[in-house]
Amino acid sequence: MFKDQLGLCAICENVLGTGQDVAIDHCHKINIIRGLLCRYCNMGLGNFKDKVKSLKAAARYLEKLGYK
Repeated sequence: MFKDQLGLCAICENVLGTGQDVAIDHCHKINIIRGLLCRYCNMGLGNFKDKVKSLKAAARYLEKLGYK
């Protein structure tokens, strides 16, 4: 999986480190591995509880404030 992702986080595409800097993202409902993430992206998904509606609302909020 690391090789398939070219050593990059599946979300932000930053270079994955080692150890605690790499998270194995998985679905808590059906317990399947979805990809490798940096710890920040993994925490973000966790804090939003994988709710796409909430993630999209957060992105719209940031865009409204001028962030890209």
